[in-house]
Amino acid sequence: MDADITVAVKKFVAPYIVDTSDSSAIYDDYVKPVISIGVAVLIFDRIAAEISDRGIVQMVNTGASTPSDESKKMTKDSYNELLRVLIELMVEAAEEEGMELVDDDIEYNRVSFTGTTKQGVL
Repeated sequence: MDADITVAVKKFVAPYIVDTSDSSAIYDDYVKPVISIGVAVLIFDRIAAEISDRGIVQMVNTGASTPSDESKKMTKDSYNELLRVLIELMVEAAEEEGMELVDDDIEYNRVSFTGTTKQGVL
C-alpha cells in the first residue's frame, strides 16, 4: 500500500540521506531495494492476517502449515539483516554520488527480534 511505502521511506531512507527523490542517481539501484525490503519488514506480522468485519482473522491455505515462532523469528531476522546491509550500501552510494548524508558518522547495528520485542537499532 502507498502508506506502507511512505512509512518505509520515512523510517529506512530519510534518516540516512537527504533529498531521496526518485530522480536521484542512486534511486533505482539502492533506494528502491531499501524501500522494498523495508515494506516487507514493516508488514511482516500482517502478511497472514486480515482485518474484516469479523475482526482480525488468520488467512490459511488448504494444506498450508503455520510456521513456528522460531521459524518466523529467523525469517524476520533475515529480512532485517538484509535491510541493514541494503541501507549501508545505499548510504555508501549516496556518499559516492556527493549526496548529503543526514549523519556522517552513521553506525549500523544488527536488529533482531525476540517474540515481538525489537533489540538493537539500525
